[in-house]
Amino acid sequence: MYLQAVLSELESKFNIKIAQSTLRNYQNDGLIPPAKRISLGRWKGTVTEYPNDVVPQVYAAYMLQNGQITAKPAMIARARNLIAAIQRKDPEAGTALSDMLLWMVCRLWLYYVVKASWGIETFAEWDQDKQGYYIRIVDTDGKMYVY
Repeated sequence: MYLQAVLSELESKFNIKIAQSTLRNYQNDGLIPPAKRISLGRWKGTVTEYPNDVVPQVYAAYMLQNGQITAKPAMIARARNLIAAIQRKDPEAGTALSDMLLWMVCRLWLYYVVKASWGIETFAEWDQDKQGYYIRIVDTDGKMYVY
């Protein structure tokens, strides 16, 4: 997905206008995956290509910095890396979950990525038995997923 496609999809789907430099800052801060720079040939310049799943991650990073609950870029990057480690089933990932602020940012990251990816609302609810929050996601077919 090229840079202009990312920016136009953010604007059309979420009414978010960000500059190219903001996207570069997100990448440099570790908030989104790195882009590939592709040469168009001698004296023809380059294009920037992002992974296809970058738009939900940009949305999550934007909302975590500009939404009702905000986090610093370093905390967002830690949360993103922790979620990636959990998805890889890294045994060391569980030790970082003792940091409650990091855990909350992880959950918010998942909330925003799912909302942007599927275009549906998610619900954070209190689990009385486990004394903790979980995220319940109901898709358009009525199927429910719990995280």
